[in-house]
Amino acid sequence: MSRSFGRHLILILAGAGFLALAGSVAGAAQGAPAPAGTQAPDDFQQLVQAAQAEGVLAVIGLTRSKANYGVIFDTFSERYGIKVVLLDPAATSSDQVDAIRYGLDGQGSPADAPDVVEVGLAYAPDLKAGGLAAPYKVRTWNSIPDAFKDPDGYWFGGYYGSLVLEVNTSQVQDPLSDWGDLLKPGFQGMLALTGDPAHGHPAGLTAVAAAGQAASGSLADAWSGLAFFLRLDEAGSLVAALGSWRSLDFGVNSVQAWWDFNAMLNQELNGPATATVIPASGQVACVFAQGISACAPHPNAARLYEEFLFSDEGQLLWLQGHAHPARLDDLVQRQVVSGQLLDCLPAVPAGTVTCFPTPDELMTVREVCEEQWEKVVGVHIPYR
Repeated sequence: MSRSFGRHLILILAGAGFLALAGSVAGAAQGAPAPAGTQAPDDFQQLVQAAQAEGVLAVIGLTRSKANYGVIFDTFSERYGIKVVLLDPAATSSDQVDAIRYGLDGQGSPADAPDVVEVGLAYAPDLKAGGLAAPYKVRTWNSIPDAFKDPDGYWFGGYYGSLVLEVNTSQVQDPLSDWGDLLKPGFQGMLALTGDPAHGHPAGLTAVAAAGQAASGSLADAWSGLAFFLRLDEAGSLVAALGSWRSLDFGVNSVQAWWDFNAMLNQELNGPATATVIPASGQVACVFAQGISACAPHPNAARLYEEFLFSDEGQLLWLQGHAHPARLDDLVQRQVVSGQLLDCLPAVPAGTVTCFPTPDELMTVREVCEEQWEKVVGVHIPYR
């Protein structure tokens, strides 16, 4: 069941109480239910002081190069005097969920315990269903689209990226307009995925969903997606490698399916000469969901960090990194974002439909890929 966020695309184009909350979250780590619908205290300075007393924020599964996160981390740290520690930048969504689960079970090392996670939407429901996240609603909650958040605050999408086909134009001469073109003889040995579907990586799952939609019109048709990638493998077009800036530079692959914000940054900084192709069958987007660990070592710092991410400033920093911030409609309506900043977003041809898979659709794709990718397609995509 695909859908286009038409209004969103049109706008693009045209203290003490809070410390008690931290204690209740610690109780959740010991088996007590987490509080529902928790929010920042009326006196926001209470949250700031509590977070500064903790002094550290542990983030997992993110690199400084993704979506302007290096600037985001530095700005947050300098603003509040809180050190940002990056844990396992290569951690997948599954790894991040497991890190919280191990902490709740008392199995994980405190040094490896994250305060916050950022997972693909296929894993966001796990945060709620497994009691892994502490619910929280930032002060700008009402301006986050409903489809981008759990109504009870267990997860909330900060931004999204759309999957595109990035092409090394010095090596690819044949025209490419949609997924089916990759089956042509001219694309043998060229395509790499930028995420492993078998391990639930968002880019891999979104590629399977997009291929399934191109074949049948359904974003939840993982089997059609798998059948397409099997045909690619049989045609010799699918590379058993993880696509990246370097792999495209050095010719390991000449085409890769990854996020538009990465492709745009690549064209700015890392070239070879590249072109971005939006599949004619539609642009499929993935929302990246934030969550606060139910056993966060620094729960107040985690909440302050989410407040920063979802503030106007934080949203604009994501925009500067070519990502589509969740609150963009609100920013445009209030004339907070300039036309120059909007130019940071990848250009989308008029009439292009952007489809947002629901968590249920992505979970369906995830379950099929985890069980069947290796059996049906059989191409191992290294994810570390």
